[in-house]
Formats: sequence, structure tokens, C-alpha cells
Amino acid sequence: MAVTLDDVGIQNYPAGTFCESVEYEAVVEDAFIPACDSSFGAAGTFARMINFTISGNGDLNAALVLGSDGSSAGAITGVTDGSGTRLIVSTEEGESNTGFNTFSATGEYYPTAT
Repeated sequence: MAVTLDDVGIQNYPAGTFCESVEYEAVVEDAFIPACDSSFGAAGTFARMINFTISGNGDLNAALVLGSDGSSAGAITGVTDGSGTRLIVSTEEGESNTGFNTFSATGEYYPTAT
């Protein structure tokens, strides 16, 4: 089940696990080429990507495996669910005697990569 940003509040993600927070940041690299007289020559952007983190309470979804695309568990509706390439780069799990288990997964999404 993908995380949907349209639904406000804690989401069931999947059964028994609660998605508490989703954060993402879109970034691009840029290049600037000055003209011969040091004035503006040309500029462009490339390597567009989105860094994202999904965290919550419960057990880490089994699909969020390091080096994988995270299947639908790594999909954020409208953000990382397109035809590009998604990669899970880190996962974290926590356990406590006084509270719920916690999890987080961090990934990168390249919308123009195939």
C-alpha cells in the first residue's frame, strides 16, 4: 500500500504498521557556463531527484529492502510513484519495552531514469 499525502493523519501502512511521517525534497544539479566576457552565457539543470523518508510505528515493511525499489511500500502517491527509478538507501528499526516498535526508510527517486 502506498502512502497517500491527500489523507491527513496517521495511515495504516500496511496492516498493523502506522505511517507517522512522510518527508520529501526535490533537488536538481545545475551548471553555469559564463560567456567570454564573464557575463551570463548559459545555464541548465540536470539530475533531478527526490529524496524521501517514510517513518512510523510498527514493523518495517518487508518490501523496504536496502538496494531495492521498495515496491509499492516505497511509493508516495503523486511524488515517487511514477515511471522513474526508486532506490531504498537506508532503513532503521527501533524496539522498546515501553512503546511500539519504530521504523524509517530513506530513499531516492529519479523521475527521468529508466
